[in-house]
Amino acid sequence: MPLQITPADRVNNVQEYYFSVKLKEIARMNANGENVINLGIGSPDLPPSPETIRALTESAARADVHGYQPYVGTPRRVRPLVSEMVWGYAQSGR
Repeated sequence: MPLQITPADRVNNVQEYYFSVKLKEIARMNANGENVINLGIGSPDLPPSPETIRALTESAARADVHGYQPYVGTPRRVRPLVSEMVWGYAQSGR
């Protein structure tokens, strides 16, 4: 006997992904001769500059940059945040 799975009611309310709709709209506009520039994150329309490729290559070649970031952050990044939080707490009058 095959397993019967009843979908949740909320599945009936699932709509098309927002960005899928937008990309179709942009494709229609481009097909109609409009020159739509895609400024979406992660969708560059030009290759990286030679300077960018050089910097990435140099960074990737370094032996000291191939690890996970610390879970608690680096002191250089954490100190300013802590200072700002302490200042904000002091200003709140608590």
